[in-house]
Amino acid sequence: MNTNPRLQLKPSSLDQLLETTAWITLVSLWAITLYHYSNLPDSIPTHYNLEGRPDSYGRKATLLLLPIIGTAISAIFTLLHKYEIVFLLPGKVTKDSNPKQHALATRSLRIFKLGILINFLVITWNTISIATGQTNGIGWWLPVSAICFMVLPTAYFIVRAVQLSK
Repeated sequence: MNTNPRLQLKPSSLDQLLETTAWITLVSLWAITLYHYSNLPDSIPTHYNLEGRPDSYGRKATLLLLPIIGTAISAIFTLLHKYEIVFLLPGKVTKDSNPKQHALATRSLRIFKLGILINFLVITWNTISIATGQTNGIGWWLPVSAICFMVLPTAYFIVRAVQLSK
């Protein structure tokens, strides 16, 4: 049973910037997908091997899955921090540590949401580029994007949450 008090924390300037950037990224994901959709061939890359080369193809309609999933993820993550769905905070939660832990948890959700959307945007852009013959592989952007926007922040927030719980 969660005994943490319900908080109404005001988002910081950084949190507002993260939210705005996530919305801009989501709108860009939809805009790029819809703008290029009619010019795509009927068959586009749907999977890539470890070298970043397409190894599976499918209908161009599959490209619409990324903005649809991105929209769903954005909505779910926004609801999680907006309505303070239960966070599993490590260690003993005290009256003093709870606002800090809560702010850290909501910021981690915002950064993770933005990371997912940026990765979806990178995948979409590369898929369009490959499908239209502008390039022949994903290249180094996707692994770098995944590490920078998802793995490193997740590791940081786990370490920070453990520090706050002491």
